[in-house]
Amino acid sequence: MKQLLKGLLIDPYKREIREIQISHDLNAWHTLLQCQCVELIRLQVVSDGRGRSTDLWVDEEFLITKGEDHPKFIVTVQNRYQQVVYGYGLVLASKGPESVSIRVGCDNAAEMFGVCFQVGFENWE
Repeated sequence: MKQLLKGLLIDPYKREIREIQISHDLNAWHTLLQCQCVELIRLQVVSDGRGRSTDLWVDEEFLITKGEDHPKFIVTVQNRYQQVVYGYGLVLASKGPESVSIRVGCDNAAEMFGVCFQVGFENWE
């Protein structure tokens, strides 16, 4: 049995961020993000003083396979730049090359996002 990781799912369809547990398995990530190929966006390097970074996993081919007519969210990374992301996002931590559980849940997500990154949902109604 694969190890379960604690992470956050960014859902632009419901405009919410929720805590999840997901298998440490690429196929599970493809199913969750509804994609064939994932891409890493490094949100923050060494976020907790223990050598852990904060990572956002997204559908690398979303625009090619589905187009722009879908909900999206904007991530502000370390107050430096904004990135538009279409589809779902999976937030995990990493230590070296390995993905690991995040140390903060949805109750502390606002604090985490204020420090690491910010998420905004588009107003598409």
